[in-house]
Amino acid sequence: MRLISYFGIFFLLISAAACISPPDDFPSVPKISFESIEYAPTSGSDSLIIGIDFQDAEGDIGLSSTDDDPPFHDVDFLRDSNGELITYSTRPADAPAYNPIDWLVDPLVGNERVNDTIWVKQNPNQFNIFIKFFIKRNGEFTEFKWQDPPFYTTFNGRFPRILNTEEGQAVE
Repeated sequence: MRLISYFGIFFLLISAAACISPPDDFPSVPKISFESIEYAPTSGSDSLIIGIDFQDAEGDIGLSSTDDDPPFHDVDFLRDSNGELITYSTRPADAPAYNPIDWLVDPLVGNERVNDTIWVKQNPNQFNIFIKFFIKRNGEFTEFKWQDPPFYTTFNGRFPRILNTEEGQAVE
């Protein structure tokens, strides 16, 4: 008798869950808003934790680590007028000096390893989170560009995929 009661309750819960539908007012274009910011000092590298709220009708927000085909590839390989890759030894006069943003050493071009230093242009579409740092001096804010010398780096990143399936469903 008790088993029948449990099955009845389980059946009612499944039926109720099947009736829940996603909200109709979720935007097709993701709606993202700022929630919070927290500075977290540690004994190692400090962290700045930023919280956001989001709503998306299809749940296709974010990029996965495997999203590396165009338009999400990381770099474009620069070529000369003959279509050849521009190497450091054949660089034109207007090419930048060596740095780890503009030049790649022994990159994989297509499926082939190129054993040389190749001139590249960073693709801004590889990221979907863009970070800018500002320094306040004498009441004025100026942008500090980490990609410039001597750091040649960026804190831009990728907001990860929320859903692991291709089935569209609302997420919040």
